Amino acid sequence: MSAAQALANLGAYSLQLMLLALAGGVAPRVMRLCAPRAMLAYWQGLLAACLFLPALQPWRTVADGRGAVTWETAAVPAAGPGPQVTLAPALAIMLAAGVLLRGTWLALGWRRLARCRGRARPLDLLPENMADLPERLGVRARFFVSGEIDAPATFGHRHPAVLLPPAFLKMAPEAQRAVAAHELLHVRRHDWALLVAEETVRAALWFHPAVHWLVGRIRLCREQVVDLQVAGRLADRRIYLEALLEVARGLVRARPLPAALMLREGHLRDRIELLLEEVHMSKTRITLSLAACAVAVVASAVAAAWSFPLRAMGPHDDPAAVGAPEVAAAAEPAAKRMPERKIVSKMSPVYPPEAKKDKIEGTVLLEITIEKTGEVSSVTAVKGPEALREAAATAVRQWRYEPSDLGPTRATITVRFTLDKSKGKDKP
Repeated sequence: MSAAQALANLGAYSLQLMLLALAGGVAPRVMRLCAPRAMLAYWQGLLAACLFLPALQPWRTVADGRGAVTWETAAVPAAGPGPQVTLAPALAIMLAAGVLLRGTWLALGWRRLARCRGRARPLDLLPENMADLPERLGVRARFFVSGEIDAPATFGHRHPAVLLPPAFLKMAPEAQRAVAAHELLHVRRHDWALLVAEETVRAALWFHPAVHWLVGRIRLCREQVVDLQVAGRLADRRIYLEALLEVARGLVRARPLPAALMLREGHLRDRIELLLEEVHMSKTRITLSLAACAVAVVASAVAAAWSFPLRAMGPHDDPAAVGAPEVAAAAEPAAKRMPERKIVSKMSPVYPPEAKKDKIEGTVLLEITIEKTGEVSSVTAVKGPEALREAAATAVRQWRYEPSDLGPTRATITVRFTLDKSKGKDKP
């Protein structure tokens, strides 16, 4: 697959993601699904559907049935073709640079976390009010106090660490217990490993706002799930709310970190509202709502794949012939370009039966010379599958253009032979 075709598929995939995220975001609101645990599973499933969408849909490629032939023409100077204009390399470089920059940001963030832990003061002897939490929750994690962070943060998988700001030591004992329980629950749920996976997805699809929005929804719901677990079993709801507000007061400006932060900007209001409202949904309603949302997501995925299909090269395509003819006009100043000659009559290329039988499709690039009289005097097949070149050249030789006083004119003709699954007659 050429760079141009790959970028075209990336554009189609981006539009598919936008439609899927839009429909997936509206569905829970329509169904009034508000249970955090169910919403977390839903958003994670929606993100997975977005990632695996290319593998779950049929790509438009070689198939039995109708053959279609299309063409494009462009005039070029009689002296010969100039360099081709294409944005594909520049776009590919820009996309790769974005991935590299995002990956570098992640690596620097993890390094900063490691350095914070190395310079932090270990809290080996836990306060009495929270000493029972590791055993009660069945997790092991080391606590550190670091002056380089403003909010509690958890990171690490094999050797998890909980970083606490100095303000933590000044909090009331009940608030300390609530904060410690919150962080230990993140450790037990392996949330940092999930965060790493989410950041990797964001790095790969850094250019797509829907991906960033979905990851934000996942993180909010994850915090809400932990909030309810702490407020329901390990701390009084009022005390936990006060602890959240106290952490927020000390949060001057949290620098972005690839860690499970207890408090992120923009999430505080939603988390407090959930704790105050105490929303309850029956299991039956949750199940039915999730099923309805899943149907909406599947329907939107089908519609997105149909509206913006991904395309694959046929098995007999010449890789160099696909995508390159998209811009056939020479990159010359406008004053030096030859005007396109108007076609008076043309014959549609006939799809060769043997090529159709062998499921051969592809693009043929022809260079032609048009005489003053409008006749095509020479046709040269430059690129394309051998089985399709003669059919394209035979048809173009019979084309007629308007007479011109400018003398012989050179032009390029792009002829595309494609197959699809629908039945019917061949189309030009």
